[in-house]
Amino acid sequence: MAGAPSSGRDPLIDSTVDGRWRILHQLGVGAFGTVYLAERVGLGRQVALKLLHEEYSANNEYVRRFAREARALSRLQHVNCVSVLDVGSHKDRPYIVMELVAGAPLTEELGTPAMTTARAVALIRQVLLGVGHAHGHGIIHRDLKPDNIMITELAGVGEVVKILDFGFAHINDARLSQSNANVVPGTPSYMSPEQVHGIKTDPRTDLYSTGVLLYELCVGVRPFAAAEAFELLRMHRDDPPPPPRTAAIGRQISEPLERVILQALAKNPDERYPDAAAFIAALDATPEGREGRGGAARRKKLVRYGVVAAIIVLASAAIAVATHLR
Repeated sequence: MAGAPSSGRDPLIDSTVDGRWRILHQLGVGAFGTVYLAERVGLGRQVALKLLHEEYSANNEYVRRFAREARALSRLQHVNCVSVLDVGSHKDRPYIVMELVAGAPLTEELGTPAMTTARAVALIRQVLLGVGHAHGHGIIHRDLKPDNIMITELAGVGEVVKILDFGFAHINDARLSQSNANVVPGTPSYMSPEQVHGIKTDPRTDLYSTGVLLYELCVGVRPFAAAEAFELLRMHRDDPPPPPRTAAIGRQISEPLERVILQALAKNPDERYPDAAAFIAALDATPEGREGRGGAARRKKLVRYGVVAAIIVLASAAIAVATHLR
């Protein structure tokens, strides 16, 4: 996770949680919890520690929701999903310790010249890989948006997407309490029609939100915009999205990619892709998808060639030294 420290002095700064995690400064404040930069006492390993807001710690529903996020994260072991390292309670406030993701939120890349359609497809492909992994563990994110997606760099691989914040996750486990029926999970700009209706969601809800992300990255604007949240939700429920190729300004979007985006944004879940794997396959078949995959393959090939070249250089040096010593 990344962010900037808050301006006010937080009484938790420099305190130690459970004798293990020393809090350094705030990274960000959300609706239900505060995320801190912390380090493991004695080891110095830096992590992101999310602590439920004090005013919610006496509310069983919010405590259960927080516990649900911890449960969700603990199931996920995937390069495109943030990993949970520890859970506990500090002065009756539950917390989650997660890996610290160095990078920038997808929000900072929106509308930049560097966000080509090929790069957009490549990034969304990684989102779908992470989402598909979560779905395979019975977890629906339900709040996919640019703020919850980090872009980091991995040596020898390039850009890597990390999905954060499973605070609204729905887990298909009858033993766990579900969200309050009066709470509509999600963020209006990225909510699926079924979320707007308040009916049961399934993995295709995340595919709709991912479709909104793909539209926004490729076109440069979201499919729907309104001053009032109520009107925005109505548009997700009732209005067809403007065709990406028409709405895009100064961007080239192929017809196959437009078809993929519009299918992901179908109002009826049955008309969307059945799962993340099918969505990925459709993206890979587009010109932008082939371009993005080709670039990734070339980068991997260059890395392999670099390793081989390094071995050859080292071997040649060793031979030269051995010859000199004779």
